[in-house]
Amino acid sequence: APVSFVQMAAYADVATRQVLTGYREKFADIVGRIEEANDVNRRIIALTLSHVSNNINFINNISSSIPNYDQHGQIKAGNLQGRLITQAG
Repeated sequence: APVSFVQMAAYADVATRQVLTGYREKFADIVGRIEEANDVNRRIIALTLSHVSNNINFINNISSSIPNYDQHGQIKAGNLQGRLITQAG
């Protein structure tokens, strides 16, 4: 099993114990900052994946929908069966 700073400090003289305690505090601070950065990165990745997914859905929707105009530039009557527009125009 790995040896911890606390275990090493138990066998060290006073000066070495203080140095080990200082290292332990520095490593704990570094680990804390890494965990914070990981949390931020996790949120950024989740937002990015959501954005990419929304873009893919948008592209799929616009590329697979029935065109609103025919080959002559006229609006297709088949798409105009709503409450407000009921004729080709």
